[in-house]
Amino acid sequence: MKNKKLTVDEIYQANIEAFNIRRKLPYTKKEYSEAEGCTADAMRYWNECFPNADPYSKKEYSEAEGCTAYAMRYWNLVFPNVEPFLESEIIANNS
Repeated sequence: MKNKKLTVDEIYQANIEAFNIRRKLPYTKKEYSEAEGCTADAMRYWNECFPNADPYSKKEYSEAEGCTAYAMRYWNLVFPNVEPFLESEIIANNS
């Protein structure tokens, strides 16, 4: 029997349950990246919800499906202490 490919929602749910009871996350960023539905939004949720896990970088985020100019601006608001997207990068992505 072939293993079913997990979705980001399934991985997120398992990880959030472990996080809430202070257990090691059962799934890694790599597994999350390879899961069905891993978009820029999903990457941002990972960074927001699992602060002690390996975070997605600005570069990984910018290359993800769904990384729009709006998503880049939102990244800058949500993560003020990481490398921000420059306005020139946002404009270039918008064209």
